Amino acid sequence: SKLAGLNLVKRNYIILFGARTGSTWLTHLLKNLLGNPDEYINPNFLVGNANRTGATEQRDFMGALRSITQTNGVFGIEATCEHIKIFGENKFFASIPNPVVFYLWRENLVAQAVSLYRAVKSGYFHSIKGEQPPDPECVPEEIVRWYKYMATVENENVKLLERRNLPSINLTYETIFKDPRATLELFFTALDRPPPPPQDNKKNPLKKLGDEWNENAELQFRNNFPELIAEVEMNRLVRKKELKSVL
Repeated sequence: SKLAGLNLVKRNYIILFGARTGSTWLTHLLKNLLGNPDEYINPNFLVGNANRTGATEQRDFMGALRSITQTNGVFGIEATCEHIKIFGENKFFASIPNPVVFYLWRENLVAQAVSLYRAVKSGYFHSIKGEQPPDPECVPEEIVRWYKYMATVENENVKLLERRNLPSINLTYETIFKDPRATLELFFTALDRPPPPPQDNKKNPLKKLGDEWNENAELQFRNNFPELIAEVEMNRLVRKKELKSVL
């Protein structure tokens, strides 16, 4: 039965994130140790995941998903505010009891927008996809759209946490990579699991894609749009709420 493992689930967690914040790296770090956190309700993957569970109703889908993806009594899922809104906010949270919420964001929003622009332009999002394609042309005016979009998603993520009165364990792209072992242990502790043995600190197959192209594009964007950056920074809720990484 697709629900056979559901009674094994003792802990649930959600990684609330935005694009290009290191969520895929976290997926590989946590995989098979604390569930298999992934973007299960991302509209691009939802139909495939629904077919995988055999579910036709949202509640049945989440129950089956928790059952078949849990490991060590833990279920994890990654989602953005947009994914949750499309799925149905109330239905989403009703189907994941008492979740521990990790909020993953990126201090450098310009670098985040540049990274997303490059990924979309090249179609190359992760290093495990093979050889990196040629660098796209950098058009700062086009990056503006992604910059504003990422700022909106970031603020809507914070509003979602506030609206649901959800305490969050705050993580940033800039800190999770510094010590993978510390990041892993943080999740185990937050989910009331004994520390993983040293051999479980497996090598992560993903590598950062950012290089000199990203640095130059960021510098060009900062030179071209200082007023926009100042305005966006002033209105970032992660700044107003003084959210800081626990790492």
